[in-house]
Amino acid sequence: MKRFATLFMLSLNLFPAFTVYAGEPNTQKQTFQHKDWYLACDNTGTCRAAGYAKEGSQENFEPGAIFLVRNAGAAAQVTGRFISEYSEEAVKQAQLSINGHSFGKLGPKGTLTKTQINGLLKVAKSNANIVITLNQSLWRISDRGMTAVFLKMDEMQGRVKTSSAMVSKGNRSLEKVFPEKSKPVIHQSPVQDKETQLIDTQNPLYKTLLKATQPMFDEYCDFPNNGEPIEYARLDDTHALAVRMCWMAAYNAASVAFVLSPTPPYTVHQVIGDVNVYDNGSLYMQMKGRGVGDCWSFKSWVYNGEKFLLANISDTGLCRGMPGGIAPMPTYTTEVIPPKR
Repeated sequence: MKRFATLFMLSLNLFPAFTVYAGEPNTQKQTFQHKDWYLACDNTGTCRAAGYAKEGSQENFEPGAIFLVRNAGAAAQVTGRFISEYSEEAVKQAQLSINGHSFGKLGPKGTLTKTQINGLLKVAKSNANIVITLNQSLWRISDRGMTAVFLKMDEMQGRVKTSSAMVSKGNRSLEKVFPEKSKPVIHQSPVQDKETQLIDTQNPLYKTLLKATQPMFDEYCDFPNNGEPIEYARLDDTHALAVRMCWMAAYNAASVAFVLSPTPPYTVHQVIGDVNVYDNGSLYMQMKGRGVGDCWSFKSWVYNGEKFLLANISDTGLCRGMPGGIAPMPTYTTEVIPPKR
């Protein structure tokens, strides 16, 4: 595996994201944040919510969050767990209390019991004092934004005014609840080159690739051409991949990938931006939300023999001190069927 660019210490928010020019689905309306709670729903209808300690609180010794998941469909139940920097073995000894009432120890790997989840839902529309303790550590999970996020989850899953709603219960028919959708299926094609090779200015192919990609590069990228090598991989007999550094900011950097013909006139068929890694027929993007690396955004694309198809979009929730973020919170997911061996 090769990286097209070292991830420089640049803010993701300081530079506008490069987009893929291939009819990607719009997932902007599938996330929602209100104060200390965050929601992400994917294209199957599954929603994930995370509630954090109030930012800047002095009584929380370590970062942590309550993480809730609910699939689509009227019968789907809410599941959850507590995520912290403690090991899964240690965190099962943690205890949850809500408004001063003990709800007992967490389950294996920090999972929340049905009773604990019901306790959270009962106080979702009122002020709640949510505390998790483990030995000398204490996490006070904020209730600021919880009601709004639960209402939005009900809305996104079609549960508003039904008996399956988290907070907005009513007598509306459960038939109105949105059913679970199937994941799009991508059949991944085998490729000739599993990694890219560097094409420098001494290679005759360099000028050819530069000429073929320059018009679109100039339109979308903000990076000087100082003779930087171009990364190149042969995908199959009729398609190749050329990758050029596109932009840099404080702690992120990204390249732009071109799918083009490997023979004259080297026609460009597809342009994909915000790329960091090519590996065996897949392209990957990973971006820090801020320098300490406590929140990330991810994308991936898979080659199907003609072009790279979007396979995944996800992030790791809010930037609240947890190295690497809390857990993947996808807004777009697929089933990738690998090539036959």
